[in-house]
Amino acid sequence: MLMIDAHCHLETVPHLGEVLSRCRQKLNGMITCGYDLESSKRNVEIADGNENYVWACGGLAPQNALTAGEDELAKMLDYLRANSDSFVAIGEIGLDYKWAKTDEERNKQLRAFKMQLSLAKELNKPVVIHSREAERECIELALNAGCRAMLHCFSGRAELACRAAEAGFMLSVPPLRSKERKKAIKSVDINYLLAESDAPAIGKDPLACLGAAELIAELQGLKRQETERTLESNCRQFFKL
Repeated sequence: MLMIDAHCHLETVPHLGEVLSRCRQKLNGMITCGYDLESSKRNVEIADGNENYVWACGGLAPQNALTAGEDELAKMLDYLRANSDSFVAIGEIGLDYKWAKTDEERNKQLRAFKMQLSLAKELNKPVVIHSREAERECIELALNAGCRAMLHCFSGRAELACRAAEAGFMLSVPPLRSKERKKAIKSVDINYLLAESDAPAIGKDPLACLGAAELIAELQGLKRQETERTLESNCRQFFKL
């Protein structure tokens, strides 16, 4: 047991009790992320019930920022500030240009992202970033905000992977194989990589992060056990577990 799933959404995993029982046999823990106020609260409850095995993150994701009003964003920020000890990071937050097409939509996501980056800096918390089709913008914004960042489910080009690593950011790899992702994984040192399931959206449960670790080991030319040990160490260091 050498792995921690760097990113999942336990509040939406079916039969969670059974899933966690299976995971305890093969994983050393998992990071569960919110995407709005209610999911963030629920993840805190799950983490509190699984101390030192599940750790929670809270934030307003870019897809949710599109439909959130100013009151909802303010409540999210207030909750994160008041309950910062319950979270190991602010996330997931960021930009998603697949869904935000107009300037108005992108500006709405950008406002929520910048405000949460500022809060993360204030609270000295790392950020978990959703950056679909907006990797470059997310990297530069997090860098300018002075935040430590993890780019979850990274799918950008190798050039952007190198830029993120140069900034000291972590790239989280899901159990998905694509030509661009393989190039990105090969382009950076393993010390800048994490493995995630993104369950239940990609993997059906957190154990799917083991497939991501296998992919990383293959592309980095490393032994599986050595890879898992390094990935777990990376995760503990980034989230200060």
